[in-house]
Amino acid sequence: MSDRKVYIGYVPVIHAKPFNDIHVIPILSGFRDKDNLKLELVTPYKDIIHDVENDQEKELDFEAFTVALPLREIVYAHLHDFERYEDFKKAEEKLNYSQGDEYTFKYNNKLLDFND
Repeated sequence: MSDRKVYIGYVPVIHAKPFNDIHVIPILSGFRDKDNLKLELVTPYKDIIHDVENDQEKELDFEAFTVALPLREIVYAHLHDFERYEDFKKAEEKLNYSQGDEYTFKYNNKLLDFND
């Protein structure tokens, strides 16, 4: 989002006609750090939905958790792979990055040079 807010979730309806907002059932939400844009997850909607689901005997209305996101505020959207998320996090911890006149990456103590 333009305010650095991030929602990870499911889009329950795909519109065929023009629309202004997209609705998302969030699984996680957070924000991008203002300095390095690193994703900081804050709200585990999945856990909250699961708790509410267990407290009720009737079927849970997921639309009660739906968040409407104005299209004009969405800066970027892409698929999120929950199964590979931890793999990416581990790889990011191993990656050292420095920026000067050149880009230098170090991965598993090996220098990777992309300055050709």
